[in-house]
Amino acid sequence: MSLVVEPARPQDEPEIQRLVQAVLSEFGLPYDAAVAEELTNLEEHFRQPRSVFFVARVDGRIVGTTAVKEAGEGRAVLKYQYVHADYRRRGIGAKLLDAALVYCRVCGYREVELETAPWMQQAQRLYRSRGFREVQRDEQSVRYHLVLAP
Repeated sequence: MSLVVEPARPQDEPEIQRLVQAVLSEFGLPYDAAVAEELTNLEEHFRQPRSVFFVARVDGRIVGTTAVKEAGEGRAVLKYQYVHADYRRRGIGAKLLDAALVYCRVCGYREVELETAPWMQQAQRLYRSRGFREVQRDEQSVRYHLVLAP
C-alpha cells in the first residue's frame, strides 16, 4: 500500500465529492447544498497559505480527506476528516490528522477546533489521542478543542 497525504488539486474535486458523499451517506448525515458548495472550487474555499484541503491517496486513489480552515483570532477549524470504509483501521485517518496539525502549527495557529457525530467513536478516540478535549455534546454533534503548544 503506497500512501501519500498531500494538498488536493483542482482536478481532485469530483473524486473528493464522491468520497465525502459516500461517507456522509454511510453515517446517515446529509450532503447538503452548503457541503456541495464548499467542496466545489477548493482553492477558493481553502485558500493557502492559511487554509488547505488534504487528500490521502493509496496507489493514486483518494481514500481520505481532511481540511484546515482559518477561523480567525489564531484559531483553525478541522473539517472533512473522512476515510473510505474500505480503508479504515489502517492509520490513514491518523496520518491525515497529523498532517493537518503540523500545518496548523506551521501557520502559527494557537487553537484548533473540530466537530464530529456522537456515534463516530473511532474518530473521537483518535482526536483524544492527539490531545483534543471535548467541549460540547448534544444528540447531533460533539465539539472538540485543542490548544497548540507555542
